[in-house]
Amino acid sequence: MKYQLKRRVCIPIILSFFILLVFYVSVFKNTVQLEKEKKFFSKELAQFILPEIVIDEKHYTISEGSIVFVEAPPTLKREVVALRAGYYSLLTRVEPFLAIPETDIETLRNSIARMEQSFDNFAGYYYPREEKILRSNLYPTDFLYSIADLEKARRDVVERPSVENIKTYDALLERTVKIYRKNAEKMKHIYAEHDQKNFFLPTGTISNETYVTFLNTLINASYDIDEKRNNRMKCFNGNIKKCSLASASFQPFLNSQEVSEQENFYSIPEIIKSNASLIRNYYSILSVSNETEKQWYESMPVIVLGSSACALEDTPAYYTVMPQKYGSEFSPRIVLLNDLYFHISKNTEKPLQRALQEKTNAAFPLLYQPIPTSYSCPDYGTDFVKIMAILKIRSLLSEHDWFLGNKTITELQEKITAFPIVYQDDVVIFLNTLSFLYGAKDLKTNFNTNELLFIERLLTLYRTKTAYVDQLIFAVTGYSKFLSTLALLGVKVDFHDLFLFYAAPSSAFLSFNKSIVTDTPFLITHKEKNLEKNGLISLKNDLQDTYSRQAIIDIIKKSDLIIYTRQIPK
Repeated sequence: MKYQLKRRVCIPIILSFFILLVFYVSVFKNTVQLEKEKKFFSKELAQFILPEIVIDEKHYTISEGSIVFVEAPPTLKREVVALRAGYYSLLTRVEPFLAIPETDIETLRNSIARMEQSFDNFAGYYYPREEKILRSNLYPTDFLYSIADLEKARRDVVERPSVENIKTYDALLERTVKIYRKNAEKMKHIYAEHDQKNFFLPTGTISNETYVTFLNTLINASYDIDEKRNNRMKCFNGNIKKCSLASASFQPFLNSQEVSEQENFYSIPEIIKSNASLIRNYYSILSVSNETEKQWYESMPVIVLGSSACALEDTPAYYTVMPQKYGSEFSPRIVLLNDLYFHISKNTEKPLQRALQEKTNAAFPLLYQPIPTSYSCPDYGTDFVKIMAILKIRSLLSEHDWFLGNKTITELQEKITAFPIVYQDDVVIFLNTLSFLYGAKDLKTNFNTNELLFIERLLTLYRTKTAYVDQLIFAVTGYSKFLSTLALLGVKVDFHDLFLFYAAPSSAFLSFNKSIVTDTPFLITHKEKNLEKNGLISLKNDLQDTYSRQAIIDIIKKSDLIIYTRQIPK
């Protein structure tokens, strides 16, 4: 009896002891885990500047990797949650996914709306089934609207980190990646369904297979982002083995060539000056009504790309930016200055150019062809965003006297801001120097707080190259008016050719953006000059000894009249 009584008494005591032991072991393990997280995040955050963190309506400041508190310190759990949120916010700032920093979101949404409306210019010329496919597949508008929403959520996480904002952003990121993949897969099926055929463009050869391969790269990139997104959320939830290192975020950009130190290196070559002067007759800067925009074009430097997707000549490629008129509005258009190109009616194989020449040949044997376009160079967007990123960096550097305490940096900065010509390689050297110093162990000995944030901004800007992506989207759809011009001339572009020449997936899918695709894919993988097959001749090689400068100006002016005002000379 006594034995049974003792047994009845001991069993609950033993069970209670066991439960307490399990509880304390669990608490101990959890505390050890939280301490590990705290150590990791504190070390990684030590050299970065962070905004105020909001956890359960309480505000926390992180300085040099530690929570700063005025009154009672937070619990270890709350402290670690704040550090997690700060780290997630930092990674979203310096190593984002599907990010479009520097983009005006509302302007982008307006450009996407114009993209949808642009179908009204030409879709009605096609059969109902074809029109439906065009409106739902030619441009990835679902993705573009989604990334606009995503960017707003990303900026909320960067500027106002909180658990709620992070969860909202992650859900939008997951959705946008799926939409991106779905849009790319739908377009891929359209190219895969058609017979294989090579098309010779001025810059190289494309085919249906080219586009299928390109879109497969984007689809694979979307799966890669999905995996990284999952790992980042696991990191935020406490699995530090899944955390990427913010301290390793900025890797150097690649140089394309050695930068020359010739005395006249920062003077514009005479042939480039001459060509720039000629094309001003095509792009009407004086008709730009906004004075700020007009001044921007008037003071436009020549941009020299060491590597160019669209150059017909050997690099370096000399570019300028001109205002292209679309209806009553203007959008920046990059123009190659190494040489100027013209369509000639004789023996052209292109039905579009042949139709134009049939209407205009008597009074007008030549038609100026701006290079590049998304028609002549499917990778147009790659050069466009590179140039616009350089211009944005030049503008930001000119607004304020940055880095006055560092002679090396100010000298590099001067090469970008002080001359009428800007070299891509100078920009890359400047950014790589900043990136190297940014990664130094003691950042505060090199830069003040504002300069550190400015460096992050410049490096992220050049990595994503989305400063004027709204204008790129606007420019892509501007060609719909050209399709209307052709329709008026009795030419309906083949339905399949619309996808080959006017879909511009490298621009619309933002494939140049390293927060989407790590290694930029190209539609033209092997460059070759196909002028004759495109009915093109050049000013330098074919016309300058035969035509006077005034005759060339007249040709350029009439070309503008035909293509962009839809008036056909009689």
